[in-house]
Amino acid sequence: RIINGEGRVLHFYFTSKEHGDLEIEARLFPHGSNLIAKTQDKSISWFKPKPLQSDDTEISPVANIDEIMLTKWSEYQGLSVPKVKKQSDKGKTAALLERLEKDFEAYPMVNYLELVEKIKETQSTESIDIKGLEGTTPWYDAIKILLEKNKKQIHKKEALKKRIEELQLTVAKGVEVKKTPVEDLFKKVDAKGRVKVFEDGRRAYVGKSAKDNMVLLREAKPWYLWMHVRDHPSGHLILQQNKGKVVSENELVELGLFLVKESGFSKSLRDGDMFDVQYTECRHIKPIKGDKLGRVHVQKEKVLRIRFKD
Repeated sequence: RIINGEGRVLHFYFTSKEHGDLEIEARLFPHGSNLIAKTQDKSISWFKPKPLQSDDTEISPVANIDEIMLTKWSEYQGLSVPKVKKQSDKGKTAALLERLEKDFEAYPMVNYLELVEKIKETQSTESIDIKGLEGTTPWYDAIKILLEKNKKQIHKKEALKKRIEELQLTVAKGVEVKKTPVEDLFKKVDAKGRVKVFEDGRRAYVGKSAKDNMVLLREAKPWYLWMHVRDHPSGHLILQQNKGKVVSENELVELGLFLVKESGFSKSLRDGDMFDVQYTECRHIKPIKGDKLGRVHVQKEKVLRIRFKD
C-alpha cells in the first residue's frame, strides 16, 4: 500500500499462521532509506524511525498498486489473467489531468502570514501549533520558519498549476508537451565551453577549463547528469535536465562521443577504438579540497564502454 500523505513510504503486508499479521515498511528520504519489520507485538529497523513529515509530501499521481499486484500474483500462480483493454495515451493524459485538477482544488494552504503577524504581536509561539516549531523555538526564528513554509507551499501549488496547464495543452492538441530547461548555464555562471542541445531542450555542457567545469558543477542541480572519460584527461560533461528524466543508453553514447570530441586526446583515437565513460548524478560528485582544481571524488558511478566514431 501507498498511503496518501506519507510521502515515499511503501507498506508490504503478510499473514503467518504462526505469527499473525506482519508488515515490512520501506521508507525513502533524501540521502537515505530505512526498513522497518513489524509483528503484532514488536518491530525492528535499520535505523531509529523518525516521524513522517507529511508537509513535505509532493502531490503526484500514484499507480494502482492493488491492480498491479493482483495481476502479478495471478501470473505467478499460472492463472489466466483477463485481458484489460489498454487505455490510450490521450486517455491516460486526460485521466491524469482530471486527478491533478481535483488535487489543485483541494490543495491545503495554511495561512502562515496570519500566524507570522500573530507571533509579531505577542512575541511568543505558545499558541502556534505547527509542525517544525518546538515550544522552545524563539519567536524570531519561528517567523523565519513560517515564511519559508509559506514560500514552499506557494512554489508547490504553482508547480502543480503549471503541470495542469501543460496537460491541458496536451489534451487539446493531442500531443505531449515536453518540459524543457530554459536557463543557459554558461550565461548564468559566466563560463565558457561547448554545449550540445537535444531536441527536447536538454543541454549538455563541457567546460573549456577546469575552472569552468567547477563553476558548472557548483551551479548544477543534484539530479543533473555528470560524465567523464575514464582514465583519460577529459573535460567534465554536465547534462541539464528535468528531475526524474531517464537518460537512455543511446543518449549516453551520444553524450560520450560529444565529450571525447571536445577533449584533447580525441585526436589520438581512430574509428573503432573503445573508451569508457563514467557517469552519475551531480549529487555524487564532490571536489577534493586542497587538490588540483578539477579533481573530484566520485560515488555511485556507472561505466559505459563506447566505440569511437569520427
